[in-house]
Amino acid sequence: MKKEYSWLKQESDAEIYRVAGQYYKFVWGYSTGSELGLHNEFDTDVCVYRWAGDDCPVDELPSAMDEEWETVEGFDVVEDTDGGIDWEDYADKVDKILSELEEG
Repeated sequence: MKKEYSWLKQESDAEIYRVAGQYYKFVWGYSTGSELGLHNEFDTDVCVYRWAGDDCPVDELPSAMDEEWETVEGFDVVEDTDGGIDWEDYADKVDKILSELEEG
């Protein structure tokens, strides 16, 4: 049976999850080589970060650009038949990544 994960906090460009005692942030829209510099080394639609700093409440976590967020992986979203985001595919990818991280 596939496990589904629920986010702890929704931000304007990200969702934060907690798995196996670690925070993970799935951030939209940071791409490689933007005028702001390197953000997503995977050059994908979504980048996944792991919090490597001290344990703290989810509301005290800094933005993904903080140096204590470590990049984990990235993935692209798929379009649905209407040209929008296929949210089911997105949720499946999030659940798969979190499941793999939980298993270690």
